[in-house]
Amino acid sequence: MKTVAVALCTALTLGLVGCQPDNEDLIIGSWQVVGCTITETVDGQSSTRTEALPVGYSETCTFNKDNTFVGKRTGGGGSDTYQGTYSLSDDQLTIAVNSDWQDDEGEWHSTVDTKTATIKNLDKKELVMVWTETEGSNYTYSVEYKLKKM
Repeated sequence: MKTVAVALCTALTLGLVGCQPDNEDLIIGSWQVVGCTITETVDGQSSTRTEALPVGYSETCTFNKDNTFVGKRTGGGGSDTYQGTYSLSDDQLTIAVNSDWQDDEGEWHSTVDTKTATIKNLDKKELVMVWTETEGSNYTYSVEYKLKKM
C-alpha cells in the first residue's frame, strides 16, 4: 500500500511540474500597456526615463492562438489599429506588423515591419519586454514595455 501511495504522489508531482505553462500559452490573451522605460545610449553615456501613458490614452494588444495579433492605440481624439503575426522562440518575441496605405495618386501599398523583443518576464498577470535598436556604433535606443493582462 505504501508503494502505491508513493508512486501516486510521485506521478502527481511530476504531472504538476510538467504542466507549467510556457510562453506560448502565457502570452495568449489581451494585454494593456501600463508604462515603459526608455534608455538612450550615445557614445557610452546613457540616460533613462520612465513614462506612463498620458491620461486618456491606452494601448492594448491581443495575441491569438493562431499566432496573429491585433493592437489598438487610442487617445487624443483618435485611434489606430494594427495587426500582424508573431512568433516566440525561448525569450524572443518577433512581431510582424502589416501596414497598408494609400499614396497621393490613390495607389495602395503594403509593407511588413518586423521587430524582435526580448521577454524579461511573462506570467499570468504581467508581460515585460524590451525592444532595442542600434544605429551605427555609438547609439542605442531601448524601450522596456510593461503590460498587464486584461
